[in-house]
Amino acid sequence: MIKNTDNRFTFKNYIKYLKKYWVLVVIFAIIGIIGSLLFVSNNKVTYSANIKIMIYNAEADQGSAVSPYLQFKEILTSNILMEDKVGIEDASGRLEVKESNRGVFTITDTESNPEKAVDNIKKIGDNIQALINGTYSDAYKYEITVLQLDQQATPSTSTKKNILMCAMATFSMIILAAIIIFIKFDFSTEK
Repeated sequence: MIKNTDNRFTFKNYIKYLKKYWVLVVIFAIIGIIGSLLFVSNNKVTYSANIKIMIYNAEADQGSAVSPYLQFKEILTSNILMEDKVGIEDASGRLEVKESNRGVFTITDTESNPEKAVDNIKKIGDNIQALINGTYSDAYKYEITVLQLDQQATPSTSTKKNILMCAMATFSMIILAAIIIFIKFDFSTEK
């Protein structure tokens, strides 16, 4: 053990101490690499497809400071309505709905199968009017326009993201080893 004779912390002494326990740093780095590789290999690849729709009602839109269309977010993630009117099961678990502008919604479906993601998005596009008609008695007042419809799903998990995650996990484990060694060094300087 390297003793710090003047009982004060110096970076130079810590580096010497760190070099003495380099094996611990390497072990933690290997644990980080193995752990992140196991996570990445068990992580399912998912695919996302989007549809962007615009909902407009001239009466509801006048004079309202808050978007009068926020209830559509709840409709689009309602398991009962989406299964009954559109044919999508577990909508609240797989659909993400964001209102980007007043009355403009982006709906994202994430699936393990790219064809299923695109199919669900197409179902929403084909049945959105029926969904609104079946939910509101004044549905005729709402104009619904499909602004964008993905014809191909994109992978949600990328190789770059997985590599970055492996690097961050390894770096985090090295930092953890350095902190543990620092605590041991810190206690040894007080003696």
